[in-house]
Amino acid sequence: MVENSLQSLWQSGRSALNAWISLTSEFSAEIATHTGFDAVTIDLQHGLADIGQLPTLLAGVKAQGVTPVVRVPWLDAGDIMRCLDLGALGVICPMINTPEQAAEFASYALYPPEGVRSNGPIRASLVCDASYGNNANAMITRFAMIETREAVANAEAILSTPGIDAYYLGPSDLARSYGYPAKLDHQDGELYDIIVSLKDLAHRLGKKAGIHCGTIDYAQQMRDIGYDFVTGWADAVALKNTASASVASFRNTQGAAASAY
Repeated sequence: MVENSLQSLWQSGRSALNAWISLTSEFSAEIATHTGFDAVTIDLQHGLADIGQLPTLLAGVKAQGVTPVVRVPWLDAGDIMRCLDLGALGVICPMINTPEQAAEFASYALYPPEGVRSNGPIRASLVCDASYGNNANAMITRFAMIETREAVANAEAILSTPGIDAYYLGPSDLARSYGYPAKLDHQDGELYDIIVSLKDLAHRLGKKAGIHCGTIDYAQQMRDIGYDFVTGWADAVALKNTASASVASFRNTQGAAASAY
């Protein structure tokens, strides 16, 4: 049986470094997979791929010790069930603002009697093996995205929902929700305090804390304060930033500031 190596990593007391895939190239996923990341997330919400391209992208995440994760476009039963049937071992659902939404999300990612997920793991049973159906509920990691003022207010209830294993913090939407410009990598102030307090709350409840970071330095900082799942690299962002720096170097001009998007 294929294991969820992300869960094994957490059980050993370590944090996971996640790569973020927004492009449609299987090679991007393979690069992330074979360069030492612990998890690789395919972004179907703001990335360029759609659900029809997901099997190809997931096929690129096939090294032992690397967990394939998908961020679905929204709280939608069909999308959540399909990405799991295609072999995702983790699913991130955006904009979970209430415990009712958290319960709905969890139900779509759990087989009965715990949830309402329909049986049909067409690819998952191939890449994991025939025992997948009996182990899927325990093997799948379900991340509820906390990224609004409402979600912060409901965080304890969201994280206490059965079937929710972790949260994934979206700092940019969180900033907008509190009236600030969209920004990753907050270092101080109200939003940083929320980042820390949510992590402490999750750990008190026995859940895991994840966060989207704009730089590897900030990912290290978040790991060091106790975050369990940190995104420190994104394919589209890395390509954009290195391309800009290369052009600036060639032309002896000042390049554009490094982008987090």
